[in-house]
Amino acid sequence: MVGVFHVVCHECAFEGLYERHATAVSERDEHARACDHRMTLLEIDRSKPLSRA
Repeated sequence: MVGVFHVVCHECAFEGLYERHATAVSERDEHARACDHRMTLLEIDRSKPLSRA
């Protein structure tokens, strides 16, 4: 799966797969802002997360 972005919340069951990076970032940021949860965004073909810890 190249070019697929996986967004995961570390505090609840929120999770999603997105084909567009901009959509993944938007969903991650919106959930983090609304719920004050820690989030991770990982591109499926990458080994290192793109996250703000």
